[in-house]
This record gives sequence, structure tokens and C-alpha cells, in this order.
Amino acid sequence: MNVYDWEFSAYGAAYTDLGHFITESWAQDRIFARTSQQRSASCLIASSLLKKYQQMGGIIDLKDLLPYAATHMVSGIEQNLHEWSDKEKDMITYEALEVLRTIEDGDLARLEDSAFFHSLLH
Repeated sequence: MNVYDWEFSAYGAAYTDLGHFITESWAQDRIFARTSQQRSASCLIASSLLKKYQQMGGIIDLKDLLPYAATHMVSGIEQNLHEWSDKEKDMITYEALEVLRTIEDGDLARLEDSAFFHSLLH
């Protein structure tokens, strides 16, 4: 499977594009979704992409993918067109730091508490 990013075309690690997509899905789940059905759709879309990528022979190492996604979560606060409230910024930063701490500690099971990340792990 190839992913072509026409905005910035370069040969690189797949986890950057996958991480970017997961971050966008996460934002839909945590920030923009107004119903549980919308949240479920965000989780399903992200997990389906990762599963299909693996079925096509792609290798996903969450220890590479999730730190990229976490840093993109935080950097997106200031770059996004959405006007973030201080509460939303704090929540995003907290969740991103928890993902980074989880990876650093090597304890992915801690992400099981998050419905979104749980869907990615299974």
C-alpha cells in the first residue's frame, strides 16, 4: 500500500502519515464529535485504516506511530483553524503527554482506558 501526500510529497516513514490521520480521527472523536455515533465512526475509521494497512503487508509499530500522533496533537492546537478553549488545550496537552509517558514506560495497556486508543490497539 502506498500513501501519496500531494501537499508535501516525500519518501518517508509511513507512521508519519498514519500518525497524522490518527490524530485527525482522534480530534474528531474527542473535540468535534457531538454524538456517540460520531465518536464510534472516528474510532472505526482509524482502526480500520490501521488494520487494512497491516493486511496489505504494512508494519505498524505503535512505539513509533503514537509519539508522532501525540506531538501532532499538541502542535495542532495552534495551527488548527478551530478556536480552542483553554479547557480543550489543557485536555489535548494532558492526553498527548499521557500517550508519550505510556510509550516511554512501555506500558501500552494504560491506553486501554481511552475508548479511542483501545480501538487502535485491537
